[in-house]
Order: sequence, then C-alpha cells, then structure tokens
Amino acid sequence: YLIINMQEAPKLTQDQCKAALDDAIEAFKVEENKQKILNILAEVAKLPPDQQIMARMMQVLPAVQEIQQNALDKYGFNFPGGAMQAMMQIQVASQNDPAMAAKVQQLMQIAQGNFDAAK
Repeated sequence: YLIINMQEAPKLTQDQCKAALDDAIEAFKVEENKQKILNILAEVAKLPPDQQIMARMMQVLPAVQEIQQNALDKYGFNFPGGAMQAMMQIQVASQNDPAMAAKVQQLMQIAQGNFDAAK
C-alpha cells in the first residue's frame, strides 16, 4: 500500500487569502526571483518546440512553486505542495471577489513569465 502523507493545510480567512495573494505577487517582483524564472524560460525556449511544454512543467512550475512557497511560509504553507494548496484556497476565495479574481489572473500570467503583468 502506498500511503501519501498529506499535511493538513491551514485554513485561510478571506482577508488572509487577499494578503497571501498580494505576497505571492510581490515575490515575483523581487529581481532574483524574476531572473530565476526568465533564465529557465530562456533555456526552455532553446529546446525543440515539441519538448517545450513538458520542460515548462518540469522546470518552471517547481521554481514558481518554490517562490510562492517562500512567500506563503508565514501562513503555514511551508511544506511540499503547500503553495498549491494555498493557491487553491485563494482561488476559491476569489470567486465572489472580482478584484481578487483579477489578481489571481495576474499571478497566473506572472507565473508563466509575463512579468509585464507584475506592474
């Protein structure tokens, strides 16, 4: 039997979700983090087109999650998969909040390397 140890994720309030979302966006404005993503994207772009999607998933996604996890550490999401669990809560919290939903979209754009969205 395979037992997966899933840590219980902290439950965020609506205000905490808003603050965590802002923190996650701010993390991508840090030059070191921005360069990390841009460098990975530059390496991925050198690959044949048919390999780029998989390379993005294997290289960009973990880097994005690491940056987000560091930003979300103070909310208790400092465990493997924590950033993903936090973002799921934030997305649910943003469903009835248009301003927050726009920030979720902004974060998704940034995570794909569109740093113009970070402004």
